[in-house]
Amino acid sequence: MVDVEGVLPNALSSPYAEVSVLHDLDRSAAGNKIVDAETVTSITTGDSLPLGDDPTVPADSFIWLETGATGVSGTVSELHLTMRYTED
Repeated sequence: MVDVEGVLPNALSSPYAEVSVLHDLDRSAAGNKIVDAETVTSITTGDSLPLGDDPTVPADSFIWLETGATGVSGTVSELHLTMRYTED
């Protein structure tokens, strides 16, 4: 993974979403961190999210999203993530 961006389109009332993006070959595992508990607040242009400890995703891996301990606040009906990657 080379870049992850998040945006909260159509959100109101000072929106906020804490997200983590993880990967692993085993979906029941704890997961390796592509993005670790970063916040998305943008409703227009998107926030570039810092990459976590392990952004290299092996072939045939699961990739999933988790909301953080602080979760979501404001009026948020959608979360869009764009993930850019290169193949080795």
